[in-house]
Amino acid sequence: MKPIYVFAAAMLLMPASGFSAEKELTARAWLGKVPPLPVDANTAYGQWVDDGNGGLTPGAGFKEVEDGINESMVHRPGGGADAEEADEAQDAQRQMAAAQQMQAEYGSPEGQAKLRSMSPAELMALAQRMQPQAMAPQVINEHDQALSQKIGVYPGTAAVAQDGMKAQLALNAVTQNWAAADQAINARLDSALRALPVCPGEAAVPSAAATRETKLRFAGEHIQMAAQYLGQMQPLIQQLTVAVGPEIDFGDEARRAWAHLEDKSLKHHLAPEAHGAERIAKGDVLRVQQAIEAASRQAAMAVAAQKVLERLPAGGC
Repeated sequence: MKPIYVFAAAMLLMPASGFSAEKELTARAWLGKVPPLPVDANTAYGQWVDDGNGGLTPGAGFKEVEDGINESMVHRPGGGADAEEADEAQDAQRQMAAAQQMQAEYGSPEGQAKLRSMSPAELMALAQRMQPQAMAPQVINEHDQALSQKIGVYPGTAAVAQDGMKAQLALNAVTQNWAAADQAINARLDSALRALPVCPGEAAVPSAAATRETKLRFAGEHIQMAAQYLGQMQPLIQQLTVAVGPEIDFGDEARRAWAHLEDKSLKHHLAPEAHGAERIAKGDVLRVQQAIEAASRQAAMAVAAQKVLERLPAGGC
């Protein structure tokens, strides 16, 4: 027979009864806040914060979306002020009280012995005591029946996954080609640096001015080339956005439907499914943002590198 703490652990891990669905942005609204794919490297650089040494961190646009969505997934909005939060708090209190009572009754060696002597029916009745009191069964009205049909897993999720993967693979291919082109520029830079005349004397190295000028020239090539690959990515970003769009809208509709359910016991029961649909929708938004963010960063790094070079002293031999 399992000890009483197993029952208590199972009770405390039960899914939450609900979440607020009216007081935060929808996934579609968050999608509208995602910064656009930049058209060139300088525009991309404006989407980031430069630490002055070439290190970039996401700017306000990227940060607002990522932080906002992550916050909404971790903490239910409303701050405990609405009725659903109050109900949930009451459930938690009842569950804790039940756990304490069970521990008091069956935590001792005598209580454990009593547990071992119980029949399956008695054990089932005991387990039911761990559950919060549910509402009496009710007939679900037509309003709630219609809304409940909108809550669950998006039926076209397989198509979303397939179309989204197709767009992502195409984006990955462009990213790899871009990286290869950057490497080719760097290889030509290395050759150009080796060809610079060296200063007279024991150092036998090119002047700082010549080295800086050469690196700046090739940094300009990186910047100019970024626009070409960003242009190739634009239709693929749009393809990815279109692919996840139906799943985003389904999650928002599930969220709205759940919020307007009238039967509290049904609302309690469907909360995990509604919350899951909402999380998937917001995850799709982050997926689009992450694709844009990765491309933007690759372009912005070219400008950040150029600015580091511009701050170097232009000394001679």
